Amino acid sequence: MKAKILPLIVILIISGCSILPWVKDINNISDWISLPTDGNEYRYNTRTKYYDGGDWHDASYTIEITDIDEKSDAILIETRYNDSSDRDYIIIDKEEQAIALSGDDYFDEYDDFVILKTPVEPDNEWNTDDYEFTIDEVGVKKEVEAGIFNDCIVITYTDTGETGEIWYSPSAGTFIYEDYTTDSGYESITELERIRE
Repeated sequence: MKAKILPLIVILIISGCSILPWVKDINNISDWISLPTDGNEYRYNTRTKYYDGGDWHDASYTIEITDIDEKSDAILIETRYNDSSDRDYIIIDKEEQAIALSGDDYFDEYDDFVILKTPVEPDNEWNTDDYEFTIDEVGVKKEVEAGIFNDCIVITYTDTGETGEIWYSPSAGTFIYEDYTTDSGYESITELERIRE
């Protein structure tokens, strides 16, 4: 009997049914994000320290979803930062199986900040021109001002003299926490304060 149960447990773990119930297919990037709607706003608080031993400075900003364009090969989520006229994009690229932050409306795996890429599992790595990314953990709990998120993916990124850690939540549809430091003593901690639908 044990010989029959073990393969079933392995299949459930691989398919994500028991550990990741919100994900239908762990290799389909579209399953790793809850799509927002037009007008959704994400408000963040940021604490910044410019030098080791310096004072922390608090600030906040808002990212508003201004348009969503679902294409056959990608989903383009247009965003506006702090009511500015500039537009940035969250791109869900179905062919490259990646979610990226971009300054334009097309995916460039080297220039964009690729926040997540399949397979979504620990030790998966990818590179852009500026950073090396690694998934450290999947399905982790994190409490921030906006609430408790039980589905976080912890991603670290590095470049020469820079390191960062992102906590991305599929249910939030965005990152909920980021800690970024440089060798020169600059540090920034960003936390999701609220989501307005």
